[in-house]
Amino acid sequence: MRFVRALVAMSAVPLIPVVASSQTNNCPAYNAGAPASVESVTRDACIKGADILTYMTPQLGNGLAGGNTTPGQGGTLGGFPHFVIAVRATGAPDAALPAFASINLRATGSTPAENIPIEKKAFGLAAVDAAVGIFGGINLGIGSIGGVDALVSATYVPNFDGGSFKVKTDSPISIGYGVRVGLFNGAGLLPSVGASYVMRSLPKTTMTASAGASSVVTLQDLDLKTTSWRITASQSLIFLGLNAGFGNDTYDASTGFSAVVNPGAVSMPLRTASAKVDRSNWFVGATMNFIILKLFAEYGSVSGGNLSTFNMFNGSTTSVNDSKNYFSAGVRLGF
Repeated sequence: MRFVRALVAMSAVPLIPVVASSQTNNCPAYNAGAPASVESVTRDACIKGADILTYMTPQLGNGLAGGNTTPGQGGTLGGFPHFVIAVRATGAPDAALPAFASINLRATGSTPAENIPIEKKAFGLAAVDAAVGIFGGINLGIGSIGGVDALVSATYVPNFDGGSFKVKTDSPISIGYGVRVGLFNGAGLLPSVGASYVMRSLPKTTMTASAGASSVVTLQDLDLKTTSWRITASQSLIFLGLNAGFGNDTYDASTGFSAVVNPGAVSMPLRTASAKVDRSNWFVGATMNFIILKLFAEYGSVSGGNLSTFNMFNGSTTSVNDSKNYFSAGVRLGF
C-alpha cells in the first residue's frame, strides 16, 4: 500500500509543459515563376528529406531514451561499492516508418503537399545501462536521503543492408552518462524514490533509401541526442519487484542529406535539416529477483510535442506528435 500511495503522489506532480519543439532546413524557397534549375527540380526531394527527419526524430529518440534510467531501480544503490549492470532491448510495437519505396520525388517542385506513405513496423535498440553507488546518503532510521549514483549507458546500432534501405554507422556504440539522486531510500516495506538525469546519443549514422522507381535519398551523418529526467519509485517484495515513474525527454536531431532525382539523374547538393522536440514519458515495470540477478520488463508511453511537416504522414502534418508505446526487457546483475 505504501508503494501505491507513493505512485499516486508522484502522478499528482505536473510534468514540464511541452513547448520546446522546432525544426529547420535550408531547402530552396519555392518560386512558381522561376525557370527549371537544380534547385527547383530537387526542392521536392529536399522538403521530403527534411520531413522524414522530423517524422523519425521522436521515434528514434524514444527508442534511445526508453523509460527507467536503470531498469527496475527506484532510489539509489546505497553508495560504493554497490553497482548494477543491465542489458536491455527497447522496442516500439506501434512504430510507423516512411515507406521509402513508395515515395515519389517530383522533378516539378514540392507543391502541392503529398501524403507520404507509412508502414507499421516494430523496431528497437539494444543498450547496456550501468550504475555505481557514489554516496550512500544520510541515514534517517526509517531510510536514507541524498544518496548519489553515477550512471553510464552504451547504445548499440549495427550496420544494416536491406537492399533498398541501408544503415551505416561511424561506430556501432555510443556512450551516455548521467546521475541519480536519492529522494528517499526506504527501509523494510517503505518504497524508494529517486530523481535522475541522463544524456544519450546515437552513433553518427548514414541511411540510404531508394525512393520510388529509381530515385535515391541519403541522410548523411544523422546525429541524435537525448536528454531525460525521471522521477522513479520502486518496492521489492522478496522475489518480485515493482517500479514506476515519469519524466520528460528532449530529442535533438540534425543531419545532412542529398538525393538523386529521376528521370534525369539530377543530383541535389548537400542540404541540412534539424528537429527538436520535448515529450512526456511514463512507465511501469516489474522484476523477478534471483539474489544478485534480476529479470525485468517495462511498459511505457511517450506523448506531446508540436512539430509539423510540410507533407503529410498518415493523412496529417502533425501525426509526428502522436503518442507511442514502448516495451523494454532484459536482465540486470547487481550488488
